[in-house]
Amino acid sequence: MGSNMGGNSLVGRTLPQLGLYRRSLGFFVVVAIIGSISYLYLKPLNAESPQNTNDTNTTQQVYDFELTLTESGTLVMEKTQLPTEIFRSSEVLRLRSQVVAKAIQFDNNLTFLLHLPKPVTEQTFASVLEQNGGAVETSSQLLDPTTVAFSALSVTPGTQLSVKLEFPPDYLQQTAMLKLKEWAQALPTYVWPAVSIALPALALLILLMMAISRSRKVSPMPGETTDLPSRLPPAYLGILLNGKIGNRELAATFFDLARRGHIVIRQADSDEFRFSRRESTDKLEPFESELLQQIFGPVSDRATSEEINFAIAQEVFSKRISHAFILAYRRVSELGFFYTDPARLHRRYQGTGVSLFVLSVLGFTGQMFMFQSIKQLLFLWAGMVVVSLLIMRSADALPLRTVHGDNELAKWLTFRRFLLSRDQLAFSTQSQEKYLAYLPYAIIFNAEVEWTRKFYDLPFTQPSWFVAAQISTIDDFANNIFPFFGYLSHVLALSSRPSAR
Repeated sequence: MGSNMGGNSLVGRTLPQLGLYRRSLGFFVVVAIIGSISYLYLKPLNAESPQNTNDTNTTQQVYDFELTLTESGTLVMEKTQLPTEIFRSSEVLRLRSQVVAKAIQFDNNLTFLLHLPKPVTEQTFASVLEQNGGAVETSSQLLDPTTVAFSALSVTPGTQLSVKLEFPPDYLQQTAMLKLKEWAQALPTYVWPAVSIALPALALLILLMMAISRSRKVSPMPGETTDLPSRLPPAYLGILLNGKIGNRELAATFFDLARRGHIVIRQADSDEFRFSRRESTDKLEPFESELLQQIFGPVSDRATSEEINFAIAQEVFSKRISHAFILAYRRVSELGFFYTDPARLHRRYQGTGVSLFVLSVLGFTGQMFMFQSIKQLLFLWAGMVVVSLLIMRSADALPLRTVHGDNELAKWLTFRRFLLSRDQLAFSTQSQEKYLAYLPYAIIFNAEVEWTRKFYDLPFTQPSWFVAAQISTIDDFANNIFPFFGYLSHVLALSSRPSAR
């Protein structure tokens, strides 16, 4: 087993510790590749901007600035892409773009050049410099087959100038992105703003619904109970409380299994633990049985004295351990604590979050490259990206408990009050047994320290399932065993499939 464990690459062990799994990492890699290709394809400033090849006629005059039209329909001014409207019919191709001139603080004459990607003639090409009345006169002239000169006389501050060009319908390169841009700009003017408002609003509404569902609070019942409200396993209690199986649920489950005689824990060093499975007459839940089988294998196939080290044994349980989680979610749903299977609900909202994320990225990209004239909508798409990520982040902690589930949780919260109380317990022959039996539930409630303090003054005997240096007090036991559960739960959590958790 040790040789197999050594086959894990350093990257394969490190990425899960950073919260990156193969599926999620692959998804974001694909998004990054698509974004990079789109950027290089849609904004080819360096590749498609032709060199300044002005002839003698064009160099005799100094122009205020120059524009370049690329074969993909991109209009560039000094390496800045200008918003361009493209309309194509069977007879003509029209381009229109508002030219943002340099700041003009006084009456002035403005002249600039436009470089075309391919030669044109006066019979196949037309150009107009439109204005809003802020200039006395505008004109355009084809200087050579690839150069057009524009001029505006007595331009005043606030003047809006737009270049309008007409070409044969096949003049520009027929790329898929150009066709998409033409299709988008042919839509009615209200469609894109409506979509840009509706989709982010929908994402925000879903997030608010999730926040409202998560804000439901259950109050403990009056008084205090010193007995377990029911025989609910620790993992099921964790699902009832938090809506999911997390690190504490896993740690509490393994502690409970060891206490019930299914696992022996041996402390080989201060930070190294080894584990072996042993047969027990205690009845296992399907979730617990599957968990043990995936980690240790069937009892009949493994000697009870054979040990494994979780530090190098992640391949033993690998992704198959997620099936045990699914069984736990299903069982809790069968008990009537939730309206919907929590695992199914998590997947549903995670899928919704992923879909909204993809739509938000597409909308953000479309806003940048196709609808630049309404830049304010870009903030809505950026907000939708953030909201969709929050939906994916919150999807695994969305309990929708039934009335029966709320009542059951209220009983356990009353028991939690007993675990957290500062009252010392009187000695009895059952004190240690009670401490170990309740400790898994204290771990679920994050109350293991307070629960342990109740027994500081009572005698303690090292349990048979925990093999370590001599332990004579409960304080020694806690100092040795508590660090193990944080490590164990972390390793197991990294080894499970995120969708199952």
